[in-house]
Amino acid sequence: MLAVIIGDIGTSDWTPVKVSVLDSGVYASTYNESKTYCLWVDYEY
Repeated sequence: MLAVIIGDIGTSDWTPVKVSVLDSGVYASTYNESKTYCLWVDYEY
């Protein structure tokens, strides 16, 4: 499976590497009626 993940987290000067994404998903939690989402990715290179 090939995937492209793009995020604006200040990584424009990082060296790209090729990886294989093994699994991914989104963890969701709620605290004081506020919802938070966190992306997780298992990969190998």
